Amino acid sequence: MINRILFLITTLFLFSNVSGQVPKHIKWNVSTKTISEKEAEVIYKATLDHHWHIWSVNPGDEMLIPPSFTFEGSDLKKIGTPKEIGKKTTKKEEGYDAPLNYFEGSVQFIQKIAFKKPGKYKTSVEYQICDENSCLPPTYEDFEIQINAYDEDKKDSVVENGIVAGESNLVDSSNLEISNQNSENINTEDGIYGKFGKLL
Repeated sequence: MINRILFLITTLFLFSNVSGQVPKHIKWNVSTKTISEKEAEVIYKATLDHHWHIWSVNPGDEMLIPPSFTFEGSDLKKIGTPKEIGKKTTKKEEGYDAPLNYFEGSVQFIQKIAFKKPGKYKTSVEYQICDENSCLPPTYEDFEIQINAYDEDKKDSVVENGIVAGESNLVDSSNLEISNQNSENINTEDGIYGKFGKLL
């Protein structure tokens, strides 16, 4: 436990001293699907470069940073935890009591929400990605989404670029800036160790 606290202090100091543009290694597409008169789903699709992974919403250890999703204002409320669609890897790593959970390639996080009225809203994603030996600092990205009024005849439709469509492509993160401007990886000796690197 003491080793984890010491490493936490060291890591926070490292975060405060890095600067520049974070290499992406990940692309986000965000779309919405209205499922009733007052409920919708926000679909966050992450596509990662080869050898990179993103943590599950239940990563397996409280020191790791899972993806989290927030909404601006009080008109949208989250319902439950996000559903994950993708090939999850569960792997035991040295220094952790429980196996760690993460996704490679691509994954969809689907957050159910309640909304007061149709319209445009802002949502943010906080996440961390890693490769086999290192992790990037936690990163935030902001997106604008469109919640359409419920239409019984189009209840299976997804909003794409403001148009009813069948694919989840409302917002492409490759055209947006990353809010966190930290640039350096947190290097570890081996394995997948998340935000804090290999434990001492």
